[in-house]
Amino acid sequence: MAVDAFRGLVVVMMFAVHARRIQTGRGNGALEHAADAALRFLMRVEPYIAASFLYLVGFSLVLSWSAAEARAPSAQRPLLARRWRARMFKRAGWLYALSIGLCLPQFGLQFPATFVSSGILSVIALAIVCCTALLTFSGGRRLAWPLCALVLLVTSALHFAGVGVSGINAGPGGTFPLLAASLLGMLSGPAPTDSSPRPAGGSPLEAAQLRSPWTLMCLAIAGFELFRGGWSAPWTDTFSSHYRDYGPLAAGYWLEHGPVLPTSWVAAGFWNHTSLGLVGCVLAIWFTHQLLHALFNPSHGRKARIEYKPFILCALGEHALLAYIAHLIALGLVEMFDATTDMVVAPTTSIGTWIVVAALVLLSLLLASLVKRVFRRRLSSSPP
Repeated sequence: MAVDAFRGLVVVMMFAVHARRIQTGRGNGALEHAADAALRFLMRVEPYIAASFLYLVGFSLVLSWSAAEARAPSAQRPLLARRWRARMFKRAGWLYALSIGLCLPQFGLQFPATFVSSGILSVIALAIVCCTALLTFSGGRRLAWPLCALVLLVTSALHFAGVGVSGINAGPGGTFPLLAASLLGMLSGPAPTDSSPRPAGGSPLEAAQLRSPWTLMCLAIAGFELFRGGWSAPWTDTFSSHYRDYGPLAAGYWLEHGPVLPTSWVAAGFWNHTSLGLVGCVLAIWFTHQLLHALFNPSHGRKARIEYKPFILCALGEHALLAYIAHLIALGLVEMFDATTDMVVAPTTSIGTWIVVAALVLLSLLLASLVKRVFRRRLSSSPP
């Protein structure tokens, strides 16, 4: 339950951050100032939100593989590994294609950025491939820590060199820093080969892998950035990429001009984590995850401290991908409507932005309920 609640929490935070970006003004009054302060705080912790999604990808894959492995006899585990790996790789392929499909209406066709840095879904797809391979190939899990250290080392080197490479540490889909978050999430999960009894859901801080010497190396890489930069060391890097200028939305440009490429170019800046920022975010994520685990998951024969299931957060967490797609389409339609008509649909106040967030939550829950109903209908109509 803690994993779904955590994922649902960051989904709501993501709604708020993205809705704030289309806000066109500010209101007055104490309630408005409080609403605006909350939004400004979430904008500041956006790196934490992005890293949380990738951390949960790695952790959830460990739980999924551990559950599948526990149900299969030892003799069938090689076949199980191949089938589970093929299913995860197929899912990653669909996520990558979906990432490109969502990138095109927003940024248009940008070569090679559209294909190497299309957004966070492409990073999730790569993280699924890497974590799945490390979990299912013999001895692969031992490579997770060296790979994580290498990712952070390259990120740190590019940071000090002031170089941004689209798809690596620049563009909307900077892979390297966030890939390390998924690897750390995988490493913090219960080891699949560990037969000792564990609480439901797996505690995020009981894994022996966290006591590896590689932990010190990853902390040292982040610590070096802190040492060089002091307390003002940046947690994110922003690099500008030269994109074809489609205006606010490429979909609106194509509706007006047809399927043509613009001849003008514009500099577009995208932030990505530094190694210091990524490690700092993951430490905060571990604390949040441990707190939610202690509150909502039973532990060592004791009942959960909060036995009430946070239905809304868990439902959003279970259907996080659906919520992500739905909110991007909804906010994109709002932007397009504002750009092509004289009417203003985007929120003009911070209170209005929170109303949009509530509407996005409701939309996601309705879509999730519809998907569940269709799925159950298919199961009931399928032959035994």
